[in-house]
Amino acid sequence: MDPHRHLVVFEHCDRVYQRPLLTLGQHARCKVCGLRLPCAQTLRCERSLALNLAAAITFAIVMATPVIHADVWGHHAEASLWQAAMALAQGGSAPIAIPVALILCVPLLQSLLQCWILVFTLKAVPAPGLAAMMRVGVWLRAWSMIEVCLHGSAGSR
Repeated sequence: MDPHRHLVVFEHCDRVYQRPLLTLGQHARCKVCGLRLPCAQTLRCERSLALNLAAAITFAIVMATPVIHADVWGHHAEASLWQAAMALAQGGSAPIAIPVALILCVPLLQSLLQCWILVFTLKAVPAPGLAAMMRVGVWLRAWSMIEVCLHGSAGSR
């Protein structure tokens, strides 16, 4: 534990303050320069659930929307990210389709997993399979970084 966690250094004038105890919506100002002090906002379950639902919906829209457009000699083709990944799996680039699918699926799985846990947290009951879901969430967190996913898939050959 950090013995100085109750202190905050204001970046604009380098003054050290005790971290103010503020309720949601309150803010404190620096006594020297008058700017707002940074305060830790608690992320309540409702906010976290709303953000995760918004992320899942946005992700679904991105996955369904065509992002690849090709127009060659009058022939027009469009493909979404998921369609592009499936096309990789059918062609000669099948080994790269697995990391591409992971890159596309892991963020959605993380959002849905967190939504599931948060819905039950709001009801003040543990989610069914909570321990297993938390382990999966920790495992997914490492694979949600694209460079880790690509390095892992390259090393598995």
